[in-house]
Amino acid sequence: MKNNILLLALILIHVSVFSQTFVERNGRLQLKGRQLCNEYGIPVQLRGFNTYNISFCPECVKYEALKSNRDFWGANVIRITVYVDDMTNKRNYYYDPEFNKGLTDSLVSWSEKLGIYCIIDWHVLREGNPNSRIHAGAADFFNEMSTKYRNKKHVIYEICNEPNGDDVTWEVIADYANRIIPVIHKNAPGALIIVGTPQWSQLLDKVNPAILTDTYNVMYSFHFYAASHASLLPMFLREIHRIPVFTSEWGACESSGNGNVNFNVSQSYIKAMKHHVLNGDTAIISWCNFSYSDVDETASSLKPNSCTKGQWENMTPTGFFIRDCLLDN
Repeated sequence: MKNNILLLALILIHVSVFSQTFVERNGRLQLKGRQLCNEYGIPVQLRGFNTYNISFCPECVKYEALKSNRDFWGANVIRITVYVDDMTNKRNYYYDPEFNKGLTDSLVSWSEKLGIYCIIDWHVLREGNPNSRIHAGAADFFNEMSTKYRNKKHVIYEICNEPNGDDVTWEVIADYANRIIPVIHKNAPGALIIVGTPQWSQLLDKVNPAILTDTYNVMYSFHFYAASHASLLPMFLREIHRIPVFTSEWGACESSGNGNVNFNVSQSYIKAMKHHVLNGDTAIISWCNFSYSDVDETASSLKPNSCTKGQWENMTPTGFFIRDCLLDN
């Protein structure tokens, strides 16, 4: 009888653990040294997608799409790309902040329900200096988001997507970060924050955390596109052992989001992010692929018009590759 009771207890524990969502199992994320860890100090790897510009193709911003991200694709995080300065679309944040905040709120709510993490990304891109006038709304945006979501364990904040321009040095980015990070941490002291790095978040070796006034739970972004950025891999492999890195955007194609794909170089990065050891130090790097969308370009994981038809698993060749990466345990 005792053996049967013990067996039943073990079965119940097993069922309980595996019925929990990813967020329920891991709680509020934190840094331990350079490593992203869960609430209990155990290293964790987030893997998932970027949305496309949420205001450009809102038809892909659906609960069913996010559920497919989790259940079919194997993702445990979604990066919410709030484009500010892409003037190809009059519904971007600069023109229509309420529309973008509404989509962001929906994705935060859905990701909480599904038990996956979400990154709220202020998408600096064409106007590459985060201190420029067009980005003046960043402090208010992050104040509102971090106040609203101060108690949400699954919310992460990325304060400047891809700073760029010859005059946009790490010192320029740090000046911006020293204004925005305190806004977030005042409202949500335990929040995880990702800071962009020079040259479209490529130059990790230029990052000097010492000039930031607050580095608590602060990580630094790295972006690569495999068909254009094979040469960055050696630098990446060094720097992930110096500073805490989050690869918040990468693609298998060229840096334009289109053109050729290079799955071999992609696989080299993926292998390194899963587990890389240098001089006895182990690094596990989280990542978000660009993008879960049906835009007609080689970066997209869905075929054109998939979102309007509700075909959340209508994979492109890139999509097949990314799904294999997401499901590889």
